[in-house]
Amino acid sequence: MRKTLAAALAFASLGLAGGALAADYPSKTITMVVPYGAGGITDVMARATARMLEKELGETIVVVNKAGAAGTVGLTAVARDRPDGYTIAMVPAAPLIIQPHLRPVGYDLSSYDYICRVFDAPIVLATAGDSEFADFADVVEYAKAHPGELTYSSAGPGSLPHIGMVRAIKGLGVEMRHVPMEGDAGAVTAAQGGHVNLAAVGGSSVVGKDVKTIAVFSDERMESVPDAKTAREVGLDVNMSLWGGIIAPKGIPDEARARLASACQSVVETEAFDQEMARMASRAAYADPDGFREVVAEDSAANAEVIGALGMGKK
Repeated sequence: MRKTLAAALAFASLGLAGGALAADYPSKTITMVVPYGAGGITDVMARATARMLEKELGETIVVVNKAGAAGTVGLTAVARDRPDGYTIAMVPAAPLIIQPHLRPVGYDLSSYDYICRVFDAPIVLATAGDSEFADFADVVEYAKAHPGELTYSSAGPGSLPHIGMVRAIKGLGVEMRHVPMEGDAGAVTAAQGGHVNLAAVGGSSVVGKDVKTIAVFSDERMESVPDAKTAREVGLDVNMSLWGGIIAPKGIPDEARARLASACQSVVETEAFDQEMARMASRAAYADPDGFREVVAEDSAANAEVIGALGMGKK
């Protein structure tokens, strides 16, 4: 009886301690995992966000790069980590909404708590600086008159720009040929040299390059390429974005999730953060936990349909 009572009291004390720890969150260093290597756009975004979050939360945030297998190594590690609020991740779209449909991975959409969407980096369509195409309307007109003649490059088969372009081409009812390259840089170089007619890439990849950006796959034009029309302006109802946000292992304390989301909103809605994102051809785009989860689910479902139709899905 005494042992049973002692065990019950010990369990209760642990519960009270856990509640106190959650209420005091954060009380120690937080680790932010980036599922890609140092120096890339996701890493730069993560470090900029971490610096500002530290001021809001009053604790140090250490950014740790866990690269490998197109981002899936890092996300698998996060899914398996302790859900105490002290491990979070800056996740770009592709490892979450593309890779699980292409290969077996150690996680799915239910493996995480969604904290906030942080940024939105629309995909752009670029062509050589001396291209005959003045804007996206010219491309559509030519593609309709010359089925299958136009070529476009992307970062590779199954990349978000590739899947997005398949969706766009289907929506337009035209035919184009995909020429995969090694990364966005290779795709832009191919367009610069006239080896392909078009390049579908992240907006940051065209900044300072000798290419003409003729379309932005977003609801709004981008400050970095103000003359490029949105796809909607020429009648294409497709958004394609390399968004990013913060997630955590499933099951973190409610208090920690709420504190992180609140701090994230405070950071993302500042002018300083917006300017930081604009410098990288992106924009601040806060979404709360529910809103972020909805974006992830909708984009994942749309991509799964395209990947299945292309016969690229996991066997």
